[in-house]
Formats: sequence, C-alpha cells, structure tokens
Amino acid sequence: MRIKGKESTLAYRGMATLPILPSPRDQDILTALDRCPLTVPQLLKLSATFSAAFTTERKLRERMQTLADRGWVRRRQFALVGRGTMNYYTLAPAGFRSLHGDGTRLPTRVTRPVAPGQLAHTQALAALVVHTLVAAHAAGVSVQDFSPENTLRLQTGADFLYPDGSFRLGFPGGEHYRYFVELDNATQTIHSAKGLDTWEKKIAFYEAYQHSILPQRSRVLAVTTGTEERVRNILDMAAHVLLEARRSLLYGTTLHSYLASAEPLTTACFLDHRGQPAALIPEYRMERATAPTIRATPAALEMSAMV
Repeated sequence: MRIKGKESTLAYRGMATLPILPSPRDQDILTALDRCPLTVPQLLKLSATFSAAFTTERKLRERMQTLADRGWVRRRQFALVGRGTMNYYTLAPAGFRSLHGDGTRLPTRVTRPVAPGQLAHTQALAALVVHTLVAAHAAGVSVQDFSPENTLRLQTGADFLYPDGSFRLGFPGGEHYRYFVELDNATQTIHSAKGLDTWEKKIAFYEAYQHSILPQRSRVLAVTTGTEERVRNILDMAAHVLLEARRSLLYGTTLHSYLASAEPLTTACFLDHRGQPAALIPEYRMERATAPTIRATPAALEMSAMV
C-alpha cells in the first residue's frame, strides 16, 4: 500500500491497481458540482465551506485537472461575449455514483453539457447558490435538503412545477425554513390572458401548493438578472394574485443586489409584495429598515463568471 496524504492506492502483485478514493476535500468538490455546474472562481469562493479551503486558483485548477483525469468530473466550455471562452465543471458519471451509489440512474445534468441557451441562466443560478452557501457557512446555519434545478417536482391537483432550486436553512435548535428559488432572466412574461408560462400563474401555483401540501410556511425567492423595475413588476403581480395578502409568500431582489450583500441571509436585501424590506431568515426581518437599493445588473453570464 502506498499512502500519500489522505489518498491511497492499493496495489498487489498480479492484481490490478484499485482506483484512488476521493479525499474529504474532493468529496466537497463533488458535492458542490452535484448542486450545479461551477467555474473555478466559483469553486474557489465556495471552498471556504470545504474541509480545507483552496488558497489560489492555480492550486484549484491543478486539483480539478486531477479529478478530470481520474474520471470524477468533466471540464466543459462556454463562450464569453468578446472574451473568448471559460471552463466550467460538472460531475462525471463516476463522480455522481460515488455520491449516490452505483445503481442510481444518471440525470441529464451529468450526461449532457448545459445547452447554449441555458448557460446564462445556469451561471447566474450558480452564483446565487455559491453566495448563499458561503453566507450560511459563515453564519453557522446548515443548508439541508438541497434540490438542484429541475429535480424537484411540486404538484397540486393537475398542476406541477419544477423550481430552479430548493433548500432548507436549519438552526441548532432544530428549527428550519424552506425556500424555493426562481431565477428570472427577465424573459418570462409576467401576465398574459392566454399564456400559461407566466409569473402570474407561477405565483398562484406556489400559493395553492403552500396551502394544500406544505406542513409549514415557505418562501419563494424571485431573483432577477434584470432591473429594479423588473422586481417591482413581479412583486406588484404577487400583490394582485395572492389571496392572503397579509402573508409574505414571495420575496424579490436583483441578483446584483443579492451578490453585493456580505450577509445576504440576515440583511434585508429583499422586498416583499408590499414593498417592505425583508431578510431571508425571518428572525432578522427589519420592519423599519430603509428599503434596499436594487440596481440594474450587467449580463448575468459575465457577472457570475467573476464571482
């Protein structure tokens, strides 16, 4: 047996060499990529939550190359407008099975690259996920029951919906809060008399789902790569649609404002449908706080690639 650090290779005369097992930090990387595709800058930021953080992009790139060579991750590319290309990483089948078991069916996110038309959305969502996980780690809050994009089917009656993400924030006393993420690229129609894929229909679905299914309260986080006006339009629709207007079902903000907050869980960087500032964790809601400044964002792809 040869031992180097926390990794080992078993080799016996006349026998094939067994694969090197992932180290605890490798497992952290695989778990991160199981949540969403990530770039090296995003992984470097997220490594603050790992068993051991990476100190430089160079060291992280070297490790990602090793994991790719061993067949645990895949390196793919997306184009940056006027800036060439950038690599992003996803789980390879071996990496996925190391987390979920050999008999688990491989999802599309493992077998196929992100579609070109979805890259901006995927990268913006990854930026939001990374910022949330890092903030939760710093605040001593656990992130539980994380569901990646398009993996959790919510259904009430004949209607169903796949959120862009879902997670719980848990506290030492056992209390936890459930959140559904809707990443808005400012392309979905807010209201249409004929259309079904609208914010109006989505908000009505979430209210019906909460009333008929959930045993406890939840929040829908509408995070847009668009402008302050886009946030107001979504929240105005929520005020119009919600049957129980006194309950805060939906919080809205721009992705830029969320990423600019050093403590996004406890800072009132959201607005509710009444236009009141709200924090992600209810205990930290600031009823008399000044409304957060919500600014327009640059292109989601370029911004998220730098996070």
